[in-house]
Amino acid sequence: MEKSMGISIPSVNSSIVSYEQSQVTNVNNKGGKTVDSSKKAGKHWWQCSEKESKLLQCRVKDSDQRKEYLTAFYQGKISDVELDTAISNTIRNAYEEAVSGGWLDKDDEKEFLNTMYCDLTIEAVQNAVSSNIVEGRALNRQNAVNVQDSKFVYYNAKFYHSCEKVKEVLRDCLDRFSEKLGIENLDKEKYLSEHVKNGDDFNAVWSGSYKSWNGHYNQCEMINTEAVPPEEFSFYYQVEYSNIHKNFKEYDYEERHCLLVNGENSVVKEEFRMKDDTMLNRKPFNNLLDYVKSKYLEQDHLWKELHYLKNFKIYSLLNH
Repeated sequence: MEKSMGISIPSVNSSIVSYEQSQVTNVNNKGGKTVDSSKKAGKHWWQCSEKESKLLQCRVKDSDQRKEYLTAFYQGKISDVELDTAISNTIRNAYEEAVSGGWLDKDDEKEFLNTMYCDLTIEAVQNAVSSNIVEGRALNRQNAVNVQDSKFVYYNAKFYHSCEKVKEVLRDCLDRFSEKLGIENLDKEKYLSEHVKNGDDFNAVWSGSYKSWNGHYNQCEMINTEAVPPEEFSFYYQVEYSNIHKNFKEYDYEERHCLLVNGENSVVKEEFRMKDDTMLNRKPFNNLLDYVKSKYLEQDHLWKELHYLKNFKIYSLLNH
């Protein structure tokens, strides 16, 4: 589909059913990355005993290797089987070092493995979100006229689904290892829910990554972080602007907007420019979405691919 320049954007159509009304009833407002994997809530690492500190060192010793193999998996460079081997080695090496060092008693094995599960789950999610950001930056360099004057939002469902696969492999690895040790009823999912807040979900962490450092505003958020995206879904939304100096008192702002859905062979590729003195008070993404939806509504297959876009709220990227 060719780029469309100079599009006249209609106002927001209130008759278009919102994503919340059409598909989401149980809205989950998770979005932070607060993590508490300490044995006792509120306990900081510097308050740990020597034994707890040594066990922590055993759990995080190969963090660089973890990052490497997780990144490689998200980039499609290693297979599920290779990932399984890498995670199994991580768990086994951490356990063996803790035992050989005399820091891990038989009674503490269950706690140790549950904590490993929390650690690895958090790392898997954070690495997936980071990989998504890196890919988005590369796409922005390709599409922006001036990268310094541009801001963008990027979401690719392949990282969501790959992250879910990593967690599945992790569960299998941990189950096999605990079974070998003769540990029954590991209860790792219950332990995770009790000790990790929001850091175990790709969508929640992705949404939280667009919060400002002081929490006063969001550039983007997901309406429902529990809504599963179509496997091939991705979108890139980019805004850039230029200040055209008229005189010492007035400036004219020009904004260029670009929306790509589903990558290079995009089912939607729209671009438009507009000039307006009140530009910075607008929320153009909502207008563009409604324009795109109204344009492609009658194409059933396309409608399904576009519909997940309504799970995102993106505010004027140029206000902040």
